[in-house]
Amino acid sequence: MSQIDPPVIPNGQEIYNLLMKDIESDLLPENLDILEGKYKGETAEEKRARKNRYNAAFEKYDKELDKYLKDLDQKILQYKKTAIKSLEEKNRSTEDSDLSAIENEINNAT
Repeated sequence: MSQIDPPVIPNGQEIYNLLMKDIESDLLPENLDILEGKYKGETAEEKRARKNRYNAAFEKYDKELDKYLKDLDQKILQYKKTAIKSLEEKNRSTEDSDLSAIENEINNAT
């Protein structure tokens, strides 16, 4: 019976970066320090538009996070089912082997 690999569960920062990189790269931790310089000359209207863009990005992130976590839950559940089935099969095999050994002992004793 082969070893069953558990699903990889990234930490919160890894999940955030994974999802946000495709949504709004400005909001990645490594980009936060450069935003002030990047948007130094923006107008009030541009600033409002950027704020709205960021708010929309966080809304999309929340939706993507929900999907990601549901998928991860399914992977964990499948892993659990597979692991239990594997353990049951291993246990059954051991029990069958033990029973055969006991039967042989009984047959050889008579």
